[in-house]
Amino acid sequence: MGIYLFNRTTLVQMLASGDATDFGKELFPQAIDSHRVQTHLFDGYWEDIGTVGAFHKANIDLTSENPPFDFTYGDHPVFTRPRYLPCSRLSGVTVNNSLISDGCVIGRGSVIENSVIGVRAQIAENVTIRNTYIMGADSYEQSRHLEDNTRANRPGVGVGADSIIENAIIDKNARIGRGVRIRNEAGVIDSDDAPHYVIRDKIVVIPKYTILQDRLVI
Repeated sequence: MGIYLFNRTTLVQMLASGDATDFGKELFPQAIDSHRVQTHLFDGYWEDIGTVGAFHKANIDLTSENPPFDFTYGDHPVFTRPRYLPCSRLSGVTVNNSLISDGCVIGRGSVIENSVIGVRAQIAENVTIRNTYIMGADSYEQSRHLEDNTRANRPGVGVGADSIIENAIIDKNARIGRGVRIRNEAGVIDSDDAPHYVIRDKIVVIPKYTILQDRLVI
């Protein structure tokens, strides 16, 4: 799990005596040969999220009917930081095996499946979201911001109408226009070629504050 306990004096001596820079690959093997080392067996929930694919899977796994970790009723419930947001508003929406945070607005005819929807997420009508982690937004757009969007020819924060998003991670404050398709139908494993997104482990990642104009296909 990457939780290490050292005697301070011993650790300083080991770091000073060699050029090791990695605990797992270098320092531990050296310590086993020359010091007393003990391990602790942990058999609770734990996931290595060192890759985009693992991070995506760990979040989507929590949406299942029997998640690997119970944030609500388990022995160690975990609660989000209170933000005093309004309840999420869903109008004619189909939701299946998903987690929806506070302050979201999801439009009529949208379908949310096996996804995590973060705080303040704004999702327009007839949007389909599957196997996706949408991180939401840091703040709401006010009426003056909507006028700024029109002048700048950019979509609002959130997901525009008639869009389809599958197997993706959408970072905070992204602006996704109408009719956008994010599906990685070509099955690309890794790519850095595009200016507005990257693909890792077949997962499309839309960075924070990214703007995707109407009808873009990824």
